[in-house]
Amino acid sequence: MPRKGFLFFAAAVGLAIAGVRGEAGPGGPGRIAFVSTRDGPDQIYVMNGDGSHAARLTTPPGEYGAPSFSPDGRRIAFVAVYNNAPQIFLMNADGSQVTRLTNPPGQNGAPAFSPDGRRIAFISNREGGHTQVYVMDVDGSHAVRLTNYTEGSYNPTFSPDGRKIAFEANERPTTQIYVMDADGRHAVPLTAPPRPKHTPAFSPDGQSIAFVCQPESGGSVQICVMDADGSHVTRVTNWPEGQRIVMNANMSPHFSPDGRKIAFTSMRGGSEQIYLMNADGSNITRLTTPPGENFNPVFIP
Repeated sequence: MPRKGFLFFAAAVGLAIAGVRGEAGPGGPGRIAFVSTRDGPDQIYVMNGDGSHAARLTTPPGEYGAPSFSPDGRRIAFVAVYNNAPQIFLMNADGSQVTRLTNPPGQNGAPAFSPDGRRIAFISNREGGHTQVYVMDVDGSHAVRLTNYTEGSYNPTFSPDGRKIAFEANERPTTQIYVMDADGRHAVPLTAPPRPKHTPAFSPDGQSIAFVCQPESGGSVQICVMDADGSHVTRVTNWPEGQRIVMNANMSPHFSPDGRKIAFTSMRGGSEQIYLMNADGSNITRLTTPPGENFNPVFIP
């Protein structure tokens, strides 16, 4: 099962942010933000697109995750635990000027910027019951609920033109990928049972969506790519021959700014690490190595 928004946070922690160190200041194309346990609890890092010059943006003892960059690359929305509940924060890309955008009661996570940088889609259970998709202004105001699914909805992401939001929802029997207008209207499923699908990510041109899939025959989860209307589904990863079935085998796909590459998390080396491949699944290269697990890669605009 892929990591879902705030659900991997477990303990209440304080907030502390460190500036960028060394040569890894956030910036232009080809750089990746990610989450790592290499220094203990989950922290947010940035690195070059080839895996070099990783630098930590946050600092223990807090836990931080789910980074999402603004379209201009200058700000990061992320999740940290505040007063015993995961909440969404905003900081500059160098780790400065931290602002909390959401408040208890309720848990809030999985932030995703709109293409114009004015809004953030996210998930919350603030109204009780299962988690649903919301959208708010970038300063945390004017939060509006967009979904109402029986078993909840997760992992929203805006289309590049800002007119649509893709997300995952469970209306029984399994979680599937949906798309709706950015105001929550006209939601339609793009995928179908019996196997679950997770974590949609639009290509920069809006023509394709990468997501986590499970083969119809079962087995370890893979990365798939489909047209934005749900057609022409292609599996672009294969679980290495002879390895045991793993439900988090391949996760968290994210297109590079030019649409030619996909970064993703995989267990193929025995622990969660970040890999890079061509958008068609060829030329897979590992970018991170132990100690620690590395996951949830997102390219910096």
